[in-house]
Amino acid sequence: MKLHKIMLVCATMALFVTGCKEDRVMPGDNDNNQTEKYVAPELPDPEGVPADVLEDAINVTKALEICSALESEGVTEDMYKVKGWICSADASKNKDAVAQYGNVYFYLAVNPESRTKDALYCYQCMGLNGKKVFNVEGVQPGDYVVVQCRMTNFKGTMETTGKGEAMILYSNNPKIASSPETTAITCAQAREIVDALADGASSGEFYSLTGYITDNPFSDLKDGKQTFWMDDTAGGDKLIEAYGYTSPTGEMLPVGTKVRVWGVLTHYVNKNSGAYTPEIQNGEMEVLTE
Repeated sequence: MKLHKIMLVCATMALFVTGCKEDRVMPGDNDNNQTEKYVAPELPDPEGVPADVLEDAINVTKALEICSALESEGVTEDMYKVKGWICSADASKNKDAVAQYGNVYFYLAVNPESRTKDALYCYQCMGLNGKKVFNVEGVQPGDYVVVQCRMTNFKGTMETTGKGEAMILYSNNPKIASSPETTAITCAQAREIVDALADGASSGEFYSLTGYITDNPFSDLKDGKQTFWMDDTAGGDKLIEAYGYTSPTGEMLPVGTKVRVWGVLTHYVNKNSGAYTPEIQNGEMEVLTE
């Protein structure tokens, strides 16, 4: 009987000890989570980065120190070059940003295995030397990049300033400067697609159109860009408007010029007048010879 009681007490104590045992890694973001405590070490710069790009570049650790010293929503007066590795990038968010604006979002850190809390958020960042990004695969976790930016402490988030001010100076991912895959369709087909979109919506995919300039609504280039109407045949209708395309010749292309443009189809509606314009935009063009 005594032996039975002793065994019962021992079993109870074992159960108590086991039930109070703390896991080495607890769920959630807390001080007991060893994975949350781990800070990935800084990696050296890879080979092949131009010396002039690395000159005066700071690492992400220094960038975060600068941001942390700012008041909430404060912005650095100076531009910086920040070097590091992309540790996180939202492909879905970047797909929309690339299609609509040609910019991207990603987290830059000292190690591609770093946590986002140890990274600089590159917000609305443009591509190489301020050009648009057309391929979402050009920004991937593991890429080594150098960005030029001003920085801000945006309500506790250390990030670059937005609206396309930040840009990538160097990336070891060759796709950062590549064009996207496009679907070739006629101007008439493009018009059907755009007409079916909701007000303000875009296709989200890149299409290429080959046709003729049928009308120039503006007499001059604006910042080297031309806006014009297109149709599948020379002398045709104003079927779809190619908005804001850089002229390959640096001059206004006249009506009747055969061109190939690619970009995103957009159902544009003017907020003031409510006028609807079927557009293709956010891409590039080339002049074709007959």
